[in-house]
Amino acid sequence: MLRWCAFERSQFSKEQPETQRMVKVLILAAVLVAMTATAQENQEPCTFKPVGGSATILLQSTNLDPALELIWKLNNTKIFQRKRGKVSMGNESDVTKEGSLKLRNLQLQHAGLYEAEVYDTKGKQVICKEAMLCVMERVSRPMLNYSCDEDVVLTCHSDSQVGHVMFNWTRNSQVMEGEEGPTVTVPGRSGLGDMFSCLVWNKASAESSSNVTIACEDPTPSYTKDPSNLKSYRSNSSPAATSGNHLPLPSLGQFLQFYIFTFTLTTYF
Repeated sequence: MLRWCAFERSQFSKEQPETQRMVKVLILAAVLVAMTATAQENQEPCTFKPVGGSATILLQSTNLDPALELIWKLNNTKIFQRKRGKVSMGNESDVTKEGSLKLRNLQLQHAGLYEAEVYDTKGKQVICKEAMLCVMERVSRPMLNYSCDEDVVLTCHSDSQVGHVMFNWTRNSQVMEGEEGPTVTVPGRSGLGDMFSCLVWNKASAESSSNVTIACEDPTPSYTKDPSNLKSYRSNSSPAATSGNHLPLPSLGQFLQFYIFTFTLTTYF
């Protein structure tokens, strides 16, 4: 984004009308160029901060002479002014000894274009800087859960709006490439025993879920794993053993006793 500052206050005081018109034309041309360049950019450069956070809009790295006049503006509205050491707008604690602007407990209304202007004792502008600040709501800490079916499906729940947040996933502390949505599907049961976590973030803040280890119950009946269980399962589930409408089959000894008894009767009579 093209950045430029206002001319010093007394610049036009001794200019002739024709010169003033030429300067205005040049300024208008510069504005048009700036608008065209900005329109071609995807977005303006911006420093992102969360609601409730703090920020310092830098002016310079060296101490600022208190005798100079310092003005800070937000969206072209004056929010701080100090001249010859006397603060007429804002508080002395709002700026550092270098003249940088300190912002605390940021709210959405604090977003916008910040401009700093410094004038010497003769009214000549010696410093002009600007910076764009963007303020966003903090993301909430997500909750991770999963469901077990043919596949394992993990879901990252967050109270933050999905349209304004991004997601990342880890599996056994390794980033899962290509997984950037609120859900992840692990084919089959290949994820059993693995540890997963999800990260929810926007350009101003980030929060991570707790680690979750996948522990699905095996849907296959236990008797298929152990042949002895299978035998027991089949015998216990036979109609004769489970239905009260069938008599139990006689044993071999009972059958021999019945045969001898029948043979004796036949011989005697």
